[in-house]
Amino acid sequence: MAAYTQGMAYVLLSSGFFDQIFYQQLVAGVVAGLLTGLVVGLTILFAQKRIESRRECRKAKRDVASVWENILSAAGEPDTIILGDPRKSAPPSATAILAAVKDLPVAYWRQVLPQNESVTLIAAFNQASRRFTTESAQLRAILSTSVRAYNASRGAISANDHSLVMYYMGKAYGLPDDRILPLLEYATETGEPAPWIVAGAAELKQNDSLSAGLKGHLEAREALMKSINEIRSHPALNLED
Repeated sequence: MAAYTQGMAYVLLSSGFFDQIFYQQLVAGVVAGLLTGLVVGLTILFAQKRIESRRECRKAKRDVASVWENILSAAGEPDTIILGDPRKSAPPSATAILAAVKDLPVAYWRQVLPQNESVTLIAAFNQASRRFTTESAQLRAILSTSVRAYNASRGAISANDHSLVMYYMGKAYGLPDDRILPLLEYATETGEPAPWIVAGAAELKQNDSLSAGLKGHLEAREALMKSINEIRSHPALNLED
């Protein structure tokens, strides 16, 4: 009886040991399977992302190529200096480029094609254009107030303001009088600007706030022209960028 009991105990112990080994191996197999599945799944996912990324890049490059000639044509417009309201003084080349790029998904292109020079140039132009608009609006606000104050001090109505604005901006752009005078409504019989216009421009030059606004406007205009010239100097679109 004792021998039978000992035999049964041995069988139970052996069975328990076998079950423990079995479950350990089962758990290890399940874990290994999960890890293998995870690795395979991630590998497939990354491969799909790479394929999708390459597809996006190819499409973006085709899209850029399809609009680049239009941008170059726009950049070929003249750089005429337009006097008057600083907000409207951007040259025709800038206005034409802005019309050509205003609806383009430039932010998306920069994300998909971060090294593409053509996209970088478009983005740089947009930034320069926004800066020019902001600086010009600030200058216009200060200039219109200053000109109205000057003309009001001499008893002149607002109809006189435009000529003084044009003369002041023309001199700010470095233009000689003979290029400004044909645009003015007030000039002497000898072909010179009216004395009050010259005196007004001299007084405006002493206005520190106006001088600061003009400086920001001129710097923004220079940056805008630099951006336009960089587009002009990059006529051959490289689809491998």
